Amino acid sequence: MKTNPKAGDHWVISDISGFKYPASEMMKLTGDQAGLLVHRSEWNPAHPQLKIRPRKDDQTVKNVRLRPVDLFPDQITQDDL
Repeated sequence: MKTNPKAGDHWVISDISGFKYPASEMMKLTGDQAGLLVHRSEWNPAHPQLKIRPRKDDQTVKNVRLRPVDLFPDQITQDDL
């Protein structure tokens, strides 16, 4: 790693580590941390899984039927058995 910036370059403090680096070696983060300046060794691209949107899941019941009425007598007698 270079210790001195190029001619016309200046030092920049990394927003992640707090170390100073030449401005030509800095990158901007994207995603949730958009706009932060970090050194290229600390840069991590946004993961593609974060951009996935779920499909709409239809959970309605297609064939709805009412529950049948129980046909048991109120009191069971010896003759019913």
